[in-house]
Amino acid sequence: MLAAAAALAAAVQPALGAQPAGPVRLAAGPSAFPPDVLRAVVAATGCSVQVVPPLAPGAAPGSGVDMVEMRGEDAGTLIASGRLSVIDEPTVNGLGDVPGRLRDALRDASGGLRAVPYLWSPQLLLARSKAFGGQPPTSLRALFSRQGALRAALPDSPLELALAARYLGIGDPFALARDELNSAREVVAPASRLLHLYSSATQLRTLFRRGEIDLALGNPSTLGAQRAGVVATLPSEGTIATERVLAIVSGSPRAGCARRLAGALLAPPAQAQLSLVRGLLPVRSAACVMLSETACRTVQRALSRTLANSAVAVHPIAAEGVTGWPEWVGEWVLLRG
Repeated sequence: MLAAAAALAAAVQPALGAQPAGPVRLAAGPSAFPPDVLRAVVAATGCSVQVVPPLAPGAAPGSGVDMVEMRGEDAGTLIASGRLSVIDEPTVNGLGDVPGRLRDALRDASGGLRAVPYLWSPQLLLARSKAFGGQPPTSLRALFSRQGALRAALPDSPLELALAARYLGIGDPFALARDELNSAREVVAPASRLLHLYSSATQLRTLFRRGEIDLALGNPSTLGAQRAGVVATLPSEGTIATERVLAIVSGSPRAGCARRLAGALLAPPAQAQLSLVRGLLPVRSAACVMLSETACRTVQRALSRTLANSAVAVHPIAAEGVTGWPEWVGEWVLLRG
């Protein structure tokens, strides 16, 4: 822990000064940040942190919250409402190294960045080696056909309609017209009654362990020890990616400390620790200095190749000619029914 704190302090080099009394109140899940990571971040920045309960889905941060940790796709409503501060990008250490593709999904209509990505995860085709040998499927067709769906799994989320849109070759899979959304559902529909739909990494591991599936779409890191028997490939049509983000609540008197905390969580030691604990990917290749050679190659390949072929997930917001999130949820419910 002392070594991590020293490494973070060297990486962040905060400009300490007079700060408003009290800790930065960070709304996050109880397992989002391991205690060792938080202690090292506090030591590096000189800013104290109090973790408070996460926001409920669709809820706005209250007056007792300075900073929010959430899924990137959940940030759209808050961005549109103006409840999140615009991030002065040069003031967050390391943010300039985060690929623009991860940042762009978090900008407001005028281009202002409203949240800081700090971890991300692409959806890859996960094929059991014993079932496919050295020729794992490379196309999403293997998931969406009747023939393969008996032993395949898909995340149980309306966002998978964006994946179907990628299969159809639609340019922006998260901005679909009514007929495009219908077409995306119709791609999944033939296999929907045969596909296993999972809502957690535990469920996915169970499906593989019991031999109920040979193919899935998901994050290979969540498979744990089972990963050795699974080959992960990027679908030839491209994929979708999710991210975890940090946002500063508008009007927070502790915004300066919040920015420094975000920068500390982008520092290589924190990136490496969080990636290992959470089973997600760092957003900076600089994390390689704290990872094994194999893990470093995985991160570099993901940031250079996989991210370039990924559409970063957002909850669609209704606009002229395109559908909104309630319509996507309705289509997914219809598909599952």
